[in-house]
Amino acid sequence: MSALLRQNDRALVGASPIFEEREAGMNGPGVSTKPKMGAGITVRNLSRHYGTTKAVDDVSFSVEAGEFLTLLGSSGSGKSTTLMMIAGLVEPSAGQILIDGKDVSQLVPEKRNLGVVFQSYALFPHMNVFDNVAFPLKMRGISRAEIERRVKATLEMVELDSRRGYRVGQLSGGQQQRIALARALVFEPPVLLMDEPMGALDRRLREQLQREVKEIQQSLGITVIYVTHDQEEAMLMSDRVGIMAEGRMQQIGAPREIYEAPRTPFVAAFLGESNFLRVRQTATGWEVCPDGAANSAGSLEAMVRPEDLHLLSPGQTAALSLEGVVRYVEFPGGAMRLLTDTPAGPVEVRLHRHEAGTLREGERVTLGWSDRDMVLFGAEGRARQETAP
Repeated sequence: MSALLRQNDRALVGASPIFEEREAGMNGPGVSTKPKMGAGITVRNLSRHYGTTKAVDDVSFSVEAGEFLTLLGSSGSGKSTTLMMIAGLVEPSAGQILIDGKDVSQLVPEKRNLGVVFQSYALFPHMNVFDNVAFPLKMRGISRAEIERRVKATLEMVELDSRRGYRVGQLSGGQQQRIALARALVFEPPVLLMDEPMGALDRRLREQLQREVKEIQQSLGITVIYVTHDQEEAMLMSDRVGIMAEGRMQQIGAPREIYEAPRTPFVAAFLGESNFLRVRQTATGWEVCPDGAANSAGSLEAMVRPEDLHLLSPGQTAALSLEGVVRYVEFPGGAMRLLTDTPAGPVEVRLHRHEAGTLREGERVTLGWSDRDMVLFGAEGRARQETAP
């Protein structure tokens, strides 16, 4: 057995069983139609240092019972280390982890009652599907009849009961992901931790499994903390997203809230595509500063999303406008993507293909947008609210 599997065995076992006897009228053995409520999690001033390197630096956040929270960040942001500290697999240098108000910071993984799905799935290659899923129950001495009931119910939930006798090597990547999920859920933990479980899957399968995981989470009512570097995955699956960078929590909120109202230029640039311009307020409204006037007195940094820009026809006006020349036109599917060279620098535009028409490289265009569609950042780099005069 690999060192990775030995290291993670304790997290796979879970805590004492919390399965309840099911009432009559169930949709299958051991499957309740009534959602269970997950547990609330509070992280207070959590840190993890490796020598002088601060992998996680004073991170605090809370997760409501039954909520789906995603920790989003690039490699080295501290998101996986944070998750592993919650799981009990990495010891914090400082801080507290509370589950339903109880401090579990010093508890070993198997005492925290958390389901965990690892990036590598950590399935046992010498076991078949049934035994992999049954592993946490066997380790706790559950009777054979009860194990059969629970494993069957969980495999039916992930639609793989027909593969119960297969070895791991006989399964596709998507099936292995489902088995890892089933094993993490078989003892009905109130909290499920998932560390980039879909990173190795192709796009179509990943999208399918994203929907399935979200549906399972909602049907069971459990709390999920999910780690990914995939922005789209985080936006689609989460009730809230926490963006991490350099070991710190940069912003946490609902996906649309963060996208439309980023607090810093970093968050604005990290989540989705964005254009950064310098603007200044005049007696009649806002105007865009030329690229060379980036540090002009009274100017502010503004962010506008490519999809909020429009092509202006001759005589048409907008709160803000900017002339440019089309450098290139791309059609990745769905919308047209333009890069324009303007006096304020390169500006990316995303247009519906009908609005883009037959635009070609070298054509002159006028871009317009509403002042309501731009986010302003002050000198301190924090978002600020401004209204046009």
